[in-house]
Amino acid sequence: FRLGDGVPKNSAEAARLFKLSADQGHAQAQCRLARCYKRGDGVAKDMSEAVRLYRLSADQGNRKAQLALGKQCLLGDEVPEDPVEAARLLRLSADQGDRMAQYNLATAYSRGYGVPQDFEKAAQLFRRSADKGLPLSQFHLGLMYLKGKGIPEDLTEAVRLIRLSADQGHPKAQLRLSYLYITGNGVPLDIAEGDRLRQLSAEQGYAAAQYAQAECHLSNKEYAEAACLLGARLCQGSVQTWILLLQRSRLPTKFARSCAALPFKCKSRKHFCAVRTRNALSQRTGCVYVS
Repeated sequence: FRLGDGVPKNSAEAARLFKLSADQGHAQAQCRLARCYKRGDGVAKDMSEAVRLYRLSADQGNRKAQLALGKQCLLGDEVPEDPVEAARLLRLSADQGDRMAQYNLATAYSRGYGVPQDFEKAAQLFRRSADKGLPLSQFHLGLMYLKGKGIPEDLTEAVRLIRLSADQGHPKAQLRLSYLYITGNGVPLDIAEGDRLRQLSAEQGYAAAQYAQAECHLSNKEYAEAACLLGARLCQGSVQTWILLLQRSRLPTKFARSCAALPFKCKSRKHFCAVRTRNALSQRTGCVYVS
């Protein structure tokens, strides 16, 4: 009923059946029902009930419930933020082979969050998850090989892992591989391939790739394309973007006016300097920016 496999899809009926099983103590049903309550899928959304069911399921050793509850403890999502408890739950799930739990626990070790910082353990966990094909882990393990952090530096292995992640569509991996091709670092110099990968990353909405792509358009005097790519970052009040525009304040008025037409939002104190930068840019270009 949940998937509509062989019967008409019916989320409410799926939730009802999950509840019948969950009430009898079935760990997987408890985890499934918790997900229904978390998403409001077939039942009214109820985060407290979702947490209760995840906990019941996790206490019975269900790795998916341990992962879900561990992530909630990590983020303080509907439960008190508790990095130590998060690491405990993620370890229980990771020890059962869950690749996302291995990734999250590896991240905790690399940052020293809830566990002592240990890059070697982080690399081991990233490896276990990467071997299962998780692009997030392939990318982060590739970075560790690239920097020699927790493992010996190995450019060939770094490129291989980052490429595996990029081939699965990971935007950060695509952008990093793009830089490697553009600089000829670990791969043959190939500007065209670098441009292609950067564009793939930008098309997925990855802000750093959009910014890099806009820089290339500006260098090629393709001002309309640059204004379009910078639009999202301008609307978010990106300090980096406004500084870029200020530094390039001698760009044609056509480009400045294209940017001026975009709405500007400054939602946090950390962006206060973007306001000043924008005002300085306005004075230099003669354009009045939309608020």
